[in-house]
Amino acid sequence: MDARLAALLVRYRYALVVASLVLVAAVSYGAKFVWFNADYRIFFKPDYPQLVAHEQQQANFTRSDNVSFILAPQDGNVFTRETLAAVEQLTADCWRMPRSIRVDSITNYQHSRASGDELVTADLVRNAATLADAALAERRAIALADPVLVGGIISDRGHVTAVNVRLELPDTRDGPSPAVPEVMAHARQLQKDFEAAHPGIKVHLMGIVPVNAAFNELAQQDSQTLAPLMFLVVLVVLGAFFRSASATFVTLLVIVFSLTMSVGFMGWVGFAANQVNVSAPTLILTLAVSDSVHLLLPYLEGLGQGQGRAQAMEDSLRVNLAPVFFTNLTTAVGFVGLNFSDSPPFLELGNIAAFGVMATMVLSFTLLPGVMTLLPVKVRPGMGEEAHWRIVDRICEFSLAQRRRVFWIVLAISAVCASMIPLNDLNDDTVEYFEKGVPLRDALDFVQDNLTGVDAISYELSSGEPGGINDPEFLAQVEAFAQWWREQPRTTHVLSFTDIIKKLNRNMHEDDPAYDRIPQERELAAQYVLLYELSLPQGLDLNTLVNFDKSAVRFVTSVRNLPSRELIELDERASAWLARNAPAIHAGPGTGVSMIFAHLSQSNIYSMM
Repeated sequence: MDARLAALLVRYRYALVVASLVLVAAVSYGAKFVWFNADYRIFFKPDYPQLVAHEQQQANFTRSDNVSFILAPQDGNVFTRETLAAVEQLTADCWRMPRSIRVDSITNYQHSRASGDELVTADLVRNAATLADAALAERRAIALADPVLVGGIISDRGHVTAVNVRLELPDTRDGPSPAVPEVMAHARQLQKDFEAAHPGIKVHLMGIVPVNAAFNELAQQDSQTLAPLMFLVVLVVLGAFFRSASATFVTLLVIVFSLTMSVGFMGWVGFAANQVNVSAPTLILTLAVSDSVHLLLPYLEGLGQGQGRAQAMEDSLRVNLAPVFFTNLTTAVGFVGLNFSDSPPFLELGNIAAFGVMATMVLSFTLLPGVMTLLPVKVRPGMGEEAHWRIVDRICEFSLAQRRRVFWIVLAISAVCASMIPLNDLNDDTVEYFEKGVPLRDALDFVQDNLTGVDAISYELSSGEPGGINDPEFLAQVEAFAQWWREQPRTTHVLSFTDIIKKLNRNMHEDDPAYDRIPQERELAAQYVLLYELSLPQGLDLNTLVNFDKSAVRFVTSVRNLPSRELIELDERASAWLARNAPAIHAGPGTGVSMIFAHLSQSNIYSMM
């Protein structure tokens, strides 16, 4: 059968070249429908439990998608007239950022205080450039004593601060949107303009949106640099091996058409490009080179022995049809196995690579024979049998002559390597995805060393009834949960509604520190919250922490960067504590972008294995 197929492929080789070119054009046309998706939600199936919980919490409270400007004055003091005035201006500029819905900073923090029988709420810092030294010292003391700010917006030493912008971004899972690139372009321009106007203050960008953008931008950069570099390496190596410009050209032709068909396949089936599936061309290129080398080396060798072009190609096809077919088929089956992944981008990667591998095989049997037999080849005796192939012959002869000894040596080496399998750590670390020197990695490291943790776990703590967040028992258990988190060694900041209600209680008792506690009456707590809400300016309400009907609060804790498994274990301990010690709280699972990716990485690792 191999001989008959080989003869048919050679007999109709020119017709097959035309047919293959038509196929390449038709499939590659789908590339016009491919777009790059920067939405982190593409990594999850719509019914992924952690994503469902995260989206529900996002619907009940202000969304957590954000860009943070981390400001580090060179003099190590945020509370100077110059720095606070710069923060004040940046805060105002951030309100004009595309998709911005809330801006939080040290200057517009709503500081509450008692004034007679009234509650007065105002920006902590206003008109910073005109403040006297005593006023600056007062603002510093207030900020560094406030648990809402310290470890979140301001460092405990007052040397680094943040301006945090919350954003309302569209869901781009089903179609392209310029939202993220627009936001990042605006944020980087603000960063550039700010540093030019204030050379004494270094600005770092971080947050959910910069992390998403960095993943996608670096993936695109890699695809734009690694692919050309690989083509160059392949060109040089193939030229050295083949010593034939025609053979090298045909191989590159098969590679290019295989890759364009793979990208076209993405467009036709509706796959958007992302930082995972853009690595498919690298995988496909490997098989394209392999297939071409298998077919071209025997062909060149046949020409060197005096065979005609058609006969040499037919002999090469006859020998290699089955090996090439089964190599590509089993490789494609292996890639299809990625459909067991819990993450759609990995599933897409497997299907794209499988299609590309099979496309490579088809082109190797249809395009390559016809084009190669058309191109001129300078025939010389012994072609295809150069010295570097004789080295391979010697290796084969040695392996056969010493097969028993080689077998036991390789078996022993394999056993030693296999014994180290338990040492593998099945884990994931988001920060380690970026090497040092990448701006985002430097920003993440700086923030962890100077301000707060880069991982956050968010809980929706429900009282089970409208207005139930004012129940003293519920508030007491939320406060106990906050204290438990503050005792954990990796915790850097806890954002809890109870810190606000305690402060209001103190304010309404003439700022007496003895009343820095939860009110003992439900009606009193409700009145405090209502009074506080009425005094807040538009855009700075309590929706980040309190839902619409006052039945639940959002509780957010920041921790120093943890690998996924340890982050999940920490959340499990917290949930277990709630179950044992907080009967009045109906708690949803710990969520947030850090948590859903931690769960995904763990489930993905095991499902892929």
